[in-house]
Amino acid sequence: MPKIAAANIEEHIRNQEKRILDSARELFTTHGYRDTDMADIAESMGLARNSLYRYYSNKDHILIAVVRNDMAPFFAQLEELPARQREVDERGRQHAHAGKRHDGDARVG
Repeated sequence: MPKIAAANIEEHIRNQEKRILDSARELFTTHGYRDTDMADIAESMGLARNSLYRYYSNKDHILIAVVRNDMAPFFAQLEELPARQREVDERGRQHAHAGKRHDGDARVG
């Protein structure tokens, strides 16, 4: 029976997936995607190759997970853009409105 190095199985799975992605990222970066195979990833983290398949069915799925993980902060920023744009638009309207009031004050005097 494999050792569980976490408080529960869900945490263990998250930890293993993170280790797999970290190892794969390093290997893809240093050796290239084509020159890295599932056995390389498993070996780099001391995991049996057949155990690696419990988490990811192939190298393509690992690459997709690495890219999604690495791009998560970028996607989060993209999701914030509409709210930020509304803020900028509102500030622009307030500034324009304030400018009109000051223009009118200057004419009166």
